[in-house]
Amino acid sequence: FEEEFEEDEEIRTKDFLDRRSKIRQHIMTQMRLPPQFHFYLCPQAVFKFHPSFDDILVSIMEKDKLAYFLMLDGRERQSWMDALIDRISFRFKTSHNDVNTTTTSKSGKSQDPHANSHTMNQALAREVVKAKFIFYSKAEDVDMSQLYEAADVVLDTFPVGGYITSLQALAVGSPVVTLPSDVLGGRFTLAMYKKMGIYPLRKSFTTNNNIGGGVPSAGASSSMGLKDNRKRGNGDEFYDSSHSDSNNGGGGGGFKTSPLVADLVALSPKDFVAKALRIAFAPQEEKLHLRKDITSSNHLLFEDEDAVRQWDALLTKAADG
Repeated sequence: FEEEFEEDEEIRTKDFLDRRSKIRQHIMTQMRLPPQFHFYLCPQAVFKFHPSFDDILVSIMEKDKLAYFLMLDGRERQSWMDALIDRISFRFKTSHNDVNTTTTSKSGKSQDPHANSHTMNQALAREVVKAKFIFYSKAEDVDMSQLYEAADVVLDTFPVGGYITSLQALAVGSPVVTLPSDVLGGRFTLAMYKKMGIYPLRKSFTTNNNIGGGVPSAGASSSMGLKDNRKRGNGDEFYDSSHSDSNNGGGGGGFKTSPLVADLVALSPKDFVAKALRIAFAPQEEKLHLRKDITSSNHLLFEDEDAVRQWDALLTKAADG
């Protein structure tokens, strides 16, 4: 039975990789992307993109030259789309010009060989941003499913994040990077990970909207000043569902072996950027391992009999008066 299971697993993995490759090839052709690209999916409605999240997008774009962002087409809210692009363009222009200012010596020559020798105006910044941010229209649910499978990373907005979008992503094993906020709408994805037994750090999750400072390169092994959260027993260990009862969420997930599990829940905006980059730049084998960890636990979200019984009791009580 074990050999048959391993053989079936290999077939499923091959089918997934073939399907994902075809989807990404189609996206590359349709959207005229370069052969190598990192696909960041932002599936939330445009009105959820708070200005505090703009710096996240700009930082990822600056650190990852292969980054392209796919966002929900909000033509019914054109003014929201225009405002979003204008805000990101302004931040990108400001960041670009600040880099040039700080890397220019007193002689007026740039000390950074990668920095442009001229400042960027708003029009040029808008061109760059519009080339990196692609708006799509969803025709059917299957289209969304394919986009989630094709994405390297799904970004959860803050301070208000996704709910249905996170469920859709986790249903097909796509990693969602989230920064839990202090409001209910910003903690749904964290709750899902906790329910699945994927709850990397026992920390107090609060939002710090000052992204400040630099972001380490995607290949950096630093945990942004945190302890090594891949070791157990230091107070910052992975959430282990075997230590919680069924009323607490969790149950069945247990300790996750993929190192990238630690990069799903961020502790700050700066940490959010670093975690998204680490997943995007991770080798395919590690990304696949992470997806398997998610799919092996997502039944805890979608097949919860306790939830059915609780709804049954609530509705029966309401009906009986």
